Amino acid sequence: MKSVPSPVRLVVALVMTSLAATGLGACADSEPHRDDAKLPAVDGDASAVCPGGTRTDGGLITCADLFEDGAPLRLPADPSDAARFGAVVRGGGGLWTREGVVPLSEAVAASVVAENTTASEITADGMPYASQIYGALIEGGEVVALRPVVRVSEDTIVAHTFAGAVLEGTITRFVDGGYDQADPLPVRIEVADQANDGTVEATIVNADRAIRSSTGTCFPALSGDAASNPLRAPFTAEIGLERYPSMHADFDDEMLLTWDESTSNMGAAFYPSMATLMGADPLGDQWEVDIHGTPTAGPSLRLVRVEGGGGACS
Repeated sequence: MKSVPSPVRLVVALVMTSLAATGLGACADSEPHRDDAKLPAVDGDASAVCPGGTRTDGGLITCADLFEDGAPLRLPADPSDAARFGAVVRGGGGLWTREGVVPLSEAVAASVVAENTTASEITADGMPYASQIYGALIEGGEVVALRPVVRVSEDTIVAHTFAGAVLEGTITRFVDGGYDQADPLPVRIEVADQANDGTVEATIVNADRAIRSSTGTCFPALSGDAASNPLRAPFTAEIGLERYPSMHADFDDEMLLTWDESTSNMGAAFYPSMATLMGADPLGDQWEVDIHGTPTAGPSLRLVRVEGGGGACS
């Protein structure tokens, strides 16, 4: 259940691809100097970084699994203050390292953006920064050079974060041909145990039957009142959760709730960045996820992660 890239994002991609081809793109005259001898590398057993980790001929560690206890990814100690491991934080606020967030130099930021926008597919897999840990060289208080040292598959990221999760909260009701923020309805979402093609599927379980909530209350079926039922085409009980880095602009990282291939809600609070997988950049407490475009054109949800509950009630 993959969402269609935003038209704005596709236009930017085409422009940046054209500029790069003509030598006028940002990376053409601002490619940061890379002294590979100074950039930190991850030596030793790749499985110490992630379970079953493998190493490419170029030395990049690839991960199809993550640790369940503690930090999902385990990088070795930084070689020095000037040579550190890190990841781009959600929203592009810099490179998270163990010593704090370090801003990217203009040249490094340009090179990361160029790598993204010239990617053949504008998806999470086409945005390398969203799936990579970097070895960074830091000078003058900013990152002056990067190279990827670890890459995690998209299915692994979303499955580790959401597989088997339960979300509860509210969904706006249908009123007078639109969706009204006032007096929303309770909703419970149960997430599947695995991801496929970057999406983990989920189900609104109180769509057609009452469900016991995590607090023991009874969430009524959304279909109980046909006039206010928010689930009407194209909005159904079967949804998907997927990341969309750089959705509208560079480093505008959004977590999507997808209804079909062209309709989705978005909100950044539950977006897991690579820094999240290093034990930093925690997810928000509540996911405010609103429909693209006109807010009243589809249901908005306010969700938190819970445990327990489930089963029929009356």
